[in-house]
Amino acid sequence: MKRVTIKDIAREAGTSYVTVSHYLNKRGEKFSEETAARIEAAIRKLGYIPNRTARKLARNRSYTLGVVLPPAMASLSPARLLRDNPFYTEFFAAVQARAWEYETDVVVTGDVGDEALFTWVMSYQLDGVILFASEVAQRLKENGKQRGQHLNTIFVGLEGPSPFLDAWVTIDEVSGIVQAVSYLVSSGHKRIAFATGDYHTSPVNAARFSGYQQALASANLSLDERFVLVDEVSFEGGRRIGERLLVLMKNARVSAVVCVADILAAGIYKTLLRAGKRIPRDLSITGFDDLGIASLLEPELTTVRQDIVRRAALCVDCIEHAYQGKPLSSVCLPVELVLRRSTAPYRYTR
Repeated sequence: MKRVTIKDIAREAGTSYVTVSHYLNKRGEKFSEETAARIEAAIRKLGYIPNRTARKLARNRSYTLGVVLPPAMASLSPARLLRDNPFYTEFFAAVQARAWEYETDVVVTGDVGDEALFTWVMSYQLDGVILFASEVAQRLKENGKQRGQHLNTIFVGLEGPSPFLDAWVTIDEVSGIVQAVSYLVSSGHKRIAFATGDYHTSPVNAARFSGYQQALASANLSLDERFVLVDEVSFEGGRRIGERLLVLMKNARVSAVVCVADILAAGIYKTLLRAGKRIPRDLSITGFDDLGIASLLEPELTTVRQDIVRRAALCVDCIEHAYQGKPLSSVCLPVELVLRRSTAPYRYTR
């Protein structure tokens, strides 16, 4: 069966090849309703299916974006990170949804080492890469320089400003934690623990830890190192932190915990509920992200909401805009504390 071409569409619609090409490639031209209707009718009648390979060759683009998951603890492989932490699955799904609007494919990998990562970018000839860790962009560019190969790739980061990124889409990490801690303080809590991943290697965790410190200082509360609970940001990490919290609740009268991620809070729930503790009567808990699981937990989780869908869409937009010749702009999105039933006013009980 003969493949339907753009010329066939143009002939059927009674318009030029160039007009149909521009219409299909969405190059920004304005078409009359009549012209657009004729082209759409011809597409439906002839059963036209775009030749994506031809489009890539014609536009000198791969129409493929990459997402590089963040470096994780040795126990967290990229596959397990996607499986076990809903934040990454929700973000990746939102990237795919936006890329679909631009008829662009998305591939994902972890921080698999300099050589393998460089090969991955080059083999797909990626139009752009979305990075959770900006230092990955630095390593990729340095690797390319050493090889004498220029990476014609747009790098968009999630951590914040970096000379190795073309743009970044961040959130107000510090403000989110400050809001959570300040709310707990206003509810009478003074012994507030902080559940986090490694804040020495992760800029995101470092920013959120800074928010914790700032909020305590603003409330004239001293930082107690015993209350800073570090583990991998996962459900199992949360369960282990929960075991340590049980001790702190008994020996140090900790009455609340602020988590850097909803998945940590979920793990803490599991440990506390199995130990016969009641949330929030025995411990108030806040999360960060407002993932779907926040509303599935019982009681529903008080958490800091970030707009994951919008953030992901803006990352894709940055890359697409670069190929449309539009100026790249970076943005820091606001966050807000969403109050649910996992927090309550302080109530001391032995």
